[in-house]
Amino acid sequence: METWCDESWQLILSDVELLPDASIAFWWRDDDASEKTDQLEALTKVAEEFRFEVALATVPERLQSSLIQYVKEHPLLVVCQHGYRHENYEKGLGKGFAAELGDARDPKVVLKDLAEGKAIIEEEFAESFIPILVPPWNRIHEEIIPSLEGLGYVGLSTFGQQSQKRGELSIVDCHMDILKWKPTVHFRGAKKCLRDFREVLRERLDSGRFDSPIGILTHHLDHTDDANSFLRAFFSHLLKTKKFRYLTIREVFSKL
Repeated sequence: METWCDESWQLILSDVELLPDASIAFWWRDDDASEKTDQLEALTKVAEEFRFEVALATVPERLQSSLIQYVKEHPLLVVCQHGYRHENYEKGLGKGFAAELGDARDPKVVLKDLAEGKAIIEEEFAESFIPILVPPWNRIHEEIIPSLEGLGYVGLSTFGQQSQKRGELSIVDCHMDILKWKPTVHFRGAKKCLRDFREVLRERLDSGRFDSPIGILTHHLDHTDDANSFLRAFFSHLLKTKKFRYLTIREVFSKL
């Protein structure tokens, strides 16, 4: 699978030339963490090469001591909460999609799980944790969202939507997933990733919402060498132009 595509990148460069005196921000989220693995170490090396923070979406019930220690040793890994046990409660209901925080259960039960999971993450990670909820499979029932602020969350992140504010809750999504999930999970290839990035960029240009950051989504457990090679090339090219700027996780969720 190709890890870079100069033709696609040149199209992106042509688009950013249309920007006024502004720049497009981007940030990085990685899902499904629970323990230290070789794949997580490989991803961390990429982050440390570029000095980019990663929002590490961590599953509370699956949390292992190896991840707690690893995060202490690598301050660019900023922990957020990935549901509670990453279990699909929609299975067998004929809905055709997976969700842990969907409408298959009473919202009160879901919120109880979330509160318990948040307490686990807070206790184990302390200052490395930012109370941001990342729903497994990027799906959350609408009735749950108004209660998140009351549980102490400052942010919510799923996939594909515009940044917005609900009360004091900042909702900031990711927009470019470097993996394809069906029929089997694999790196999508540079051309397709850059196409998706360009589509989001064009939307920012058309709407004038230059302050709405573009989120890069990864899943370290499913990465192969070509996925990490693409990330290195992609971040390197972003930094070569002043039209893009990296945001820390706290900056992302405090700027709305």
